[in-house]
Amino acid sequence: FQTDSRIPRDESSILSFRPLKLKKGKMKILFVCKQNRFRSQIAEQFFKKYNENRNISVRSAGIFKGYTPLSKIEQKTAKTFGISINKEPESISVDLLRNINLVVITAKDIPKDLFLIDGKYLQEIVKWDIDDNYNGNTDNIKEIIRKIEINVKNLIKELEEAK
Repeated sequence: FQTDSRIPRDESSILSFRPLKLKKGKMKILFVCKQNRFRSQIAEQFFKKYNENRNISVRSAGIFKGYTPLSKIEQKTAKTFGISINKEPESISVDLLRNINLVVITAKDIPKDLFLIDGKYLQEIVKWDIDDNYNGNTDNIKEIIRKIEINVKNLIKELEEAK
């Protein structure tokens, strides 16, 4: 796929190993991280903020449902980017995956093969490999949020090009 040279890229922002093969019509995207507390919710909110295609809907979920509340620093830092992360975390279910066209794994600590069923992927899978290692440090939280924002913008651009 083509990259936008105006948007800085690093290894964690590589979308996929091949151009997305998308079907015409409505599309449902699921952003996934470990607990659906931070990374996947950030991605969901940025997608809702920047996406103009009303045929695409998004949700986020975690491999496990996160029970640890977000810190005030995480919430406050997200607000400086114009997004709010206050949704109750949810976990992935078979019912949720059944109607998803694209799974975006926002986390470095989730293997893509978790979504293999009988040796094949039922959805298109994209993996971003973003660390969740910020230790309550505002600069580290900002860096994670920036990486996710860049990836979301690139994903939206790639989806537009795939039409």
